[in-house]
Amino acid sequence: MSDLGNNVRKTVDEAIAELEQVADEIRVRLHLGGMDAKDAWRKLEPQIEHARQHAREATDASSNTIQDVLDSFKKFKASFLGEEKTNPELRRGNASSEKAAS
Repeated sequence: MSDLGNNVRKTVDEAIAELEQVADEIRVRLHLGGMDAKDAWRKLEPQIEHARQHAREATDASSNTIQDVLDSFKKFKASFLGEEKTNPELRRGNASSEKAAS
């Protein structure tokens, strides 16, 4: 594989690893979240498999697609964390899971 191919593979692998981490964090927080957040997650979660399929191809286009999915997950996570700041019940429940993640 060429250096360019290796760079694309490395970029894709790193993006997939970050995507999986963000998805895991969202899943933990959703356990205590409201129905709106859970509905939004059900629509977003299938994109993980879409990104994994592109990762197996490891092309520049795949890298762009994976980055788009990762950005969507980060936006969802940020909006969900915003909900936690305004909902004391969610904030209390996540204190123990945040310590466990540290």
